[in-house]
Amino acid sequence: MIGFTLGKFRIPHIGHKYMIDFGSQLYDTFYIIVGGKESDKIPLSQRVEWLEDEYKNTNIKVIPCEDNTPVVQLDENGVAPDDYLDLWVDIFNEVLPEKPDGMVTGEIYGKHLAEKMNIEWFAPDNFRGTFPISASMIELDISSYFDYIMKSAQPYFNTHIHIAIVGPESSGKSTISKYLAKLFNGVCIPEYGRTLSEIRGLNLSENDFNDIVRGQTALNNIMKNDVIFNDTEFFTTYLFAKIYLNKDLEYIKQLGIEQKFDKYIVLAPTVQWVQDGNRILNTKDKQWDFFNNLIYLLDKYKKDYVVIDNKNFTLRTETCIDIVEDIL
Repeated sequence: MIGFTLGKFRIPHIGHKYMIDFGSQLYDTFYIIVGGKESDKIPLSQRVEWLEDEYKNTNIKVIPCEDNTPVVQLDENGVAPDDYLDLWVDIFNEVLPEKPDGMVTGEIYGKHLAEKMNIEWFAPDNFRGTFPISASMIELDISSYFDYIMKSAQPYFNTHIHIAIVGPESSGKSTISKYLAKLFNGVCIPEYGRTLSEIRGLNLSENDFNDIVRGQTALNNIMKNDVIFNDTEFFTTYLFAKIYLNKDLEYIKQLGIEQKFDKYIVLAPTVQWVQDGNRILNTKDKQWDFFNNLIYLLDKYKKDYVVIDNKNFTLRTETCIDIVEDIL
């Protein structure tokens, strides 16, 4: 049997998913007709992509439908004028690749459309009784309703950002991370390797690096905010372990591969290097080697990064601010 549903799916949410999943259980093949235009605030193709991603490898197929129908006023029962329903019946007959046996909607208009098409009609519940949510509600307060958005669409509406500020020693990471956290009402997660080396000294062992990883992971897990800046990450820890120990600690590199940031801001060693008693990259060659090895890892594992090579701290801070504002 063949079934379908329809909608704009302006922000696909758990109410839509409930309805679609319900329909997919009723019919052997279930079509989702997505109406709209490319000129919409969220283009038609984007909404189609979300639904295709959500329902890949299932009995559900997504059909885009360029919607040029006029906007009409529904009556007190939520039903459109008869001629408007006829127009939509013609559209369904045109875009559906096979004749449907039924349709599923979360609104009463579906009953009248189904009668026009002489097919069966199902509603998943008593009209949003199970999931009383709508795209309009989500649009007004994305943060509060974020978990209601369909998983495939969540990255598009993500209001949380997590940025790693990375680079060789003395490139401004700590100062810039703290400044950005204060400016954007976020938090700065400090570099635990720095904390541990100040306590234990610079003669670090493999066990020390294990403890650095444990400490950094703990900080990452407890520091929560909508806007987070990391003053380090695990590729950096991996590269320092390689310098200190002259060996690869592959499990640290694996943590770097698995970590997720919205952006890596990489600070190039184009500013003056300053020894503060806890730094070991004391030549330009060492600083650039560290920088190039970091870029290699970011490229190899397809991380999203931007390089800042301003030669003074004020300019690179201003550039960081611009980057964060663009992300936000």
